Amino acid sequence: MDSLNFTAGNNQVLKRKGELLSKIYARQSKSEDLLKLLVQWATADDAASREFSMYVFEILSDIHLTSEQLTNYKSDFMQIFEKALQDREISVRVAALKAITAFFNGIDDQDVVLQFITVMPKLLDIVVETLKENETHGLTALESMEDLTKNHPEIWKSNTAQLVNVISQVMQTKDFEEGTRAAAAEILAALSE
Repeated sequence: MDSLNFTAGNNQVLKRKGELLSKIYARQSKSEDLLKLLVQWATADDAASREFSMYVFEILSDIHLTSEQLTNYKSDFMQIFEKALQDREISVRVAALKAITAFFNGIDDQDVVLQFITVMPKLLDIVVETLKENETHGLTALESMEDLTKNHPEIWKSNTAQLVNVISQVMQTKDFEEGTRAAAAEILAALSE
């Protein structure tokens, strides 16, 4: 814990430390203790702490928390995620998008996932904003959206028109790399399955 240095500026090292921390806490069956720390980091003044907290939330949701734990803490998580979606730093917003999609993908109960349908327009807005600012981060956001669409296509039920519009625009923008446009097409393919 003492080696966490949010001011050093090396995100790759921080991410590796986040993976290690999540494994240690999970192995000790103390993932919920780590969640308390993540809440603190999610409200820190520096963007690196906030981004780190979203990254570790993503890891926990993907690997270490059960569907029951995710369901039990859903309201608390969504409060943190919604705040992160409005963060002033784009890197924190993208990390929040990835954490949210991992959170949704970790929940088995479709009805629980559908309770969060109102957050979907915000996620689409972040994808668009991210693609405009940094295509590499935008591609990461698209890939997260593809995973979510494959696992829970019904989450788009109220926002299908907006999703199709955004994805169509990405696919038609010749300035984007072929991989970015293909990732957008994969979202539509997942939606149609």
